[in-house]
Amino acid sequence: MNAVILDRLVRIGIADDNKLVRETLRLMLDCSPNIQVVGEAENGSEAIAMVEAFQPDVVLMDISMPVVNGIQATRSITSNSLIPRLSSSACTPTKPIPTRPSKQVHANF
Repeated sequence: MNAVILDRLVRIGIADDNKLVRETLRLMLDCSPNIQVVGEAENGSEAIAMVEAFQPDVVLMDISMPVVNGIQATRSITSNSLIPRLSSSACTPTKPIPTRPSKQVHANF
């Protein structure tokens, strides 16, 4: 795997209604000297305001959030050209992931 060396700071915004997900993403991203987390939002409405205020290069957007969902927020952000370079979407599961395969899941394979 080739290493990518960035010649500038990448500014990232995180939008997820799950506080643990936001904190985990921030912890992972803060380990990189070329990444700066500039804002966090817990719903789509806050995500739109965050992008307007901080102008991140990349937004990690959860799809299923209250108030305004991630898809609507992404449409609003991209239609207003609030992010000129890049927007990225991430999705967290809405149902718990089983720790062991159920018989039904196992039977499908």
